[in-house]
Amino acid sequence: MIPSQLKDGTWRFLLVKPQDKKAFEKNWETTANYGFDDPKLLEHLGKGGNYGVLPGTDHIIVETDTPELEALIEKSLPPTFTQRSPWASNETVLLQGSRETNLSIIRQVSGQG
Repeated sequence: MIPSQLKDGTWRFLLVKPQDKKAFEKNWETTANYGFDDPKLLEHLGKGGNYGVLPGTDHIIVETDTPELEALIEKSLPPTFTQRSPWASNETVLLQGSRETNLSIIRQVSGQG
């Protein structure tokens, strides 16, 4: 189910097929996204469906593709919520706060700042 850290009302969620990462509804960017307590989302999850996370204006999602990137992010970013996919080895880091601050930190970590 959806972690409590993402139930503050600022995150939106997409319907995704089981063991997939791609939203299957059209217009997911604008209208086919749901609050954590939306009955449609809860029914989908109750039937074994998966969900995707749609970042808001003060959110950034970083997917680590290598152990090196994961270690660098964990060392360099302030404490934040992370979640590991049950069927993939990469970790997803969800940053909430000032978008400019988060982007600045990411640029510095990547050597572009």
